[in-house]
Amino acid sequence: MVIQRFGKDLGGGAEEHARVLARALQSFGEVEILTTCARSHHSWRNEFLPGLEIDAGLPVRRFPTARRKNRPLSFLLSRLLFRVPHPAGLEDLWLTLLGPHSPALLDYISTHRRRYRGFLFYTYLYPISVRGLPLVRDRAVLIPTAHDEPMIRLKRHRQLLAQPAALGYMTPEEKELVEGLIGPERAQGIPSAVLGTELAGIRPGDAQLFRDRFGIAQPFFLYLGRLERSKGCPELFRRWRSWWESRRFPAGRAPLLLLAGKRFLSVPPHPALRPLGFLSEEDKAGALAACEALILPSRRESLSIVVLEAWAQKRPVIAHAGCRPVAGQIGRALGGLLYRDQGSFNAAMEKALNRGLGARLGEAGRTYLEREYGPGRLRQNLRGLLARLGWLAGPAAREDAETFTATVKREDHVQVRLH
Repeated sequence: MVIQRFGKDLGGGAEEHARVLARALQSFGEVEILTTCARSHHSWRNEFLPGLEIDAGLPVRRFPTARRKNRPLSFLLSRLLFRVPHPAGLEDLWLTLLGPHSPALLDYISTHRRRYRGFLFYTYLYPISVRGLPLVRDRAVLIPTAHDEPMIRLKRHRQLLAQPAALGYMTPEEKELVEGLIGPERAQGIPSAVLGTELAGIRPGDAQLFRDRFGIAQPFFLYLGRLERSKGCPELFRRWRSWWESRRFPAGRAPLLLLAGKRFLSVPPHPALRPLGFLSEEDKAGALAACEALILPSRRESLSIVVLEAWAQKRPVIAHAGCRPVAGQIGRALGGLLYRDQGSFNAAMEKALNRGLGARLGEAGRTYLEREYGPGRLRQNLRGLLARLGWLAGPAAREDAETFTATVKREDHVQVRLH
């Protein structure tokens, strides 16, 4: 598995899904993660040590990034790319500035490509996939985690989407988007599957413990994820303030909007906005169990894990209708409410304050979650795709797995760091 960064509590949906998928892949054979030494996608600064480590039973091989992310220049160049015709070389420059730029990782893929039966590349956006996948395209599965944004229509990215041996999608809406960009004839020649994800070992959150720990008595709504512009946070702050200030609430019953996640922008001062920072798994489950609803303003999601986590706690979701994959999830589950403008946002908030309606939506979401994303479902979806690629059975597969294990033990045992 090749991914731009990998580790626990990084705060990224693709990275979190990659951990779940890697666990599922271990049901079929040996799995190794190839990634960078970066922790933050805002800087790509090397924070992990290079070499091989074992992360909760997964071998993770890290390579240094060669440069920090140039955010101002990357942003300015991207604005130019989306507005005027340009040569492909300008897209290559933008990809290098976007990062992560890791020649060492690409060299390793090229040199050791026969060591692995197959490669799974995560996310279409970053140069790790754009430059790494063509090196092993005949044995590469791309999991694009795509959503409708200007970058996906750049020439380099459209070329990438048409190159892999197979494609794995999060939702039917993502599949429709990517196949529309590839074209129906080319899409028919690429095996694909909607993989989804799975939530296992769901535990009820302790709502009262969360309230006591954070000193919250009144009703509250919850935003859960990175606080940044690309996630729609500034728009959420504006809509929340407009709705909240248009209402008269009973004393002590004015709802809060709790903001849980790493903060990459400033939160405007307001009596009903309260940043909590990054929550532990226990506190996150408690917050979801206690909230009136989870609010998801992002329009750029291929599948929202936090939506599934809200349904695991039987809570409804309020989401922007402009995000088709999330709108599709909610529509299929009947587990939430959608908005497009201030009027529909206000209406969704009022409905969510109805405890009876909220309970029914949350129950419907939980039922859908157990049916579509329960234990074993991801492995079942994976099995079909891997079988079509011939990656599953036979003496050759067993021999490759045994050689791989022996090589890792012989070459890398000195470098292994246990966590």
